[in-house]
Amino acid sequence: MLFFRKGQVICLLILILVFNLFVPFLFEGSYNSTVHSAGFEGEDILKGAGIALALIVLSQTLFQGRDDSREEEAIDDLPDSEENLARVEGEDEIKLLARVVHGEARGEPYEGQVAVAAVILNRVASSNFPDTIEEVVYQEGQFIAVEDGQYNLDPGESALQASVEALEGEDPSEGAYYFYNPLTARTFWWLRTREKTVQIGNHVFAK
Repeated sequence: MLFFRKGQVICLLILILVFNLFVPFLFEGSYNSTVHSAGFEGEDILKGAGIALALIVLSQTLFQGRDDSREEEAIDDLPDSEENLARVEGEDEIKLLARVVHGEARGEPYEGQVAVAAVILNRVASSNFPDTIEEVVYQEGQFIAVEDGQYNLDPGESALQASVEALEGEDPSEGAYYFYNPLTARTFWWLRTREKTVQIGNHVFAK
């Protein structure tokens, strides 16, 4: 099937109109407006269809080169396979962080969501915790959202963006390895022994 841009359609209509106005006049030697206005004969219809088809083919040929060049430019703009792989791996990390952030801190200030993501990354960087984001997230007994299933909820845009910022180096938690809500924490007695770094919203962050 042939597809046309708006400019091509306009050009075709103009060219067809020109052919209908002047071709009969040039080849017949005179132009009888009364005859032409009275109706079209079968031969005229076939002639018009042939002209239209020829114009379509010509138009497609003229614009095909432009389309091909645009496709080549688009392909050139794509990153190579290694860059694509790195990007996908980065997206996986973002989703892991965002699920925890959404489960643990949705409803908290945006800065607090970034801080929760930063806590996970601080643990990855510490020798006292597992070495990957996935291992930190799934470490037994560490995140209530993972235990009660809230981790499986689709993260919102805020949680996703907060995770991106944390991966880029933002750390409102000020180097914390823990966060908790003093009103609901199950091990509040132990968490109180940790060095507090900052409180953001309902969460206290500590080392």
